[in-house]
Amino acid sequence: MSNKNKVVGYLLFAILPFCAIAQNSTNSPYSRFGLGRLSDNSVGAFRSMAGTGIGVRSCDTVSGFVSISQINTLNPASYSDIELNNFLFDIGVSGEVSRLSDSNNKLKYNNGGLDYIIMAFPLSSKLGFSGGILPYSASGYNFRSSETIKQPNGLSTGITAQQDYSGSGGISQLYAGLGYSIKKDLSVGLNIKYLFGSVSNSRLVSFPESSSIYFINYENKIQVNDLKFDLGMQYTYRLNQRENLTFGAVFSPGKSMHSSTELNKSYGTGSTTDTTLTLTNNGSFDFPNTLGVGLSYNKDNRIRLAADFEYQMWGEARYYSKKDTLNNRARLSLGAEYVPSLISRNLLKSIHYRAGFSCEQSYIKVNGNSVNAYRATVGIGIPYRSSGSMINLGFEYSLVPSTSVTRVQERGYKVTLGILFSELWFKKRVFK
Repeated sequence: MSNKNKVVGYLLFAILPFCAIAQNSTNSPYSRFGLGRLSDNSVGAFRSMAGTGIGVRSCDTVSGFVSISQINTLNPASYSDIELNNFLFDIGVSGEVSRLSDSNNKLKYNNGGLDYIIMAFPLSSKLGFSGGILPYSASGYNFRSSETIKQPNGLSTGITAQQDYSGSGGISQLYAGLGYSIKKDLSVGLNIKYLFGSVSNSRLVSFPESSSIYFINYENKIQVNDLKFDLGMQYTYRLNQRENLTFGAVFSPGKSMHSSTELNKSYGTGSTTDTTLTLTNNGSFDFPNTLGVGLSYNKDNRIRLAADFEYQMWGEARYYSKKDTLNNRARLSLGAEYVPSLISRNLLKSIHYRAGFSCEQSYIKVNGNSVNAYRATVGIGIPYRSSGSMINLGFEYSLVPSTSVTRVQERGYKVTLGILFSELWFKKRVFK
């Protein structure tokens, strides 16, 4: 198959699963807030390093005498570091078991599916390109709460009000980006992202013990259809011939979303709906200003240590035309990678061993209080020496602890798999 036909084949393969990526990938009750549970945009090797990568180049290493590159979507400046004549194609899937618990109940959910499809290749010795589809957010939940209605004097009325909450949907991002090397150790980059998808939420207030009291059902849907920009830079300072430090920064300017909203209100008694009221375009939504910085240490391409800090100003963004309904999001991530040997043909010595940890104050606000989340990751990269391809396998443990306000503890156990295909393309053959 010619290189041109291979490119067409990869592009077609990337387009087909758009709908699959947009499907629900969570059963978290916390995905009820905002646009759902946000993705950190990490792929491949970087998922096992807790999503660090703002200050990491393309993660180039040499294993078994073959150069291996990783696509780093966390900073578009890294695209300039992809080896010349190298075409990369990465596809990722995952499966997760979630355990939810409060003082009275314990629930277990299983989720999984396709996470991302991306590709990257150099356009010249200084210019690199990457494009593909990534998740932005996911929403999926279904839970119920009940309480007894009280009179103004505090006495019970004997009537139970039941509230059923449910939500679904997600937002995906189709991106294309360029990274350019201004000089040997300084690069800049730009991502253009097209965000699309919808998030639906509903709340049904009913009175199961009384057929004469009206139930009320609220359903709202946010449809997103807009562009977003990410700017990035990376600078490498060489400590000596074997060690270097790379500083990276990314910035995404905030803007008003091009979106539509729909709110349906239904009233009725028993199982009969008497009235339905539909309102459209009843709220404004913003993407927040986002700033991220990262630093990495690299020794001999065998030892890699990285740290990222990201800050998103959701508290200043309008959500249903109001500010201060969401928190500013802050996330700190630490990651490491170790390769025993770069030249050994022994599989165990050429495996890439990775680990990471992150903590964040999420953008979710419950009754005016912040919700914190923690994640620990481990993983390995198994190189396929004859081509520079790699299998990236990882495990993640996540925790949202319960508090006196949130009450629900969420634990997640996720297995991630990324398959990185690498081929030498666009290389002229010389015959003598």
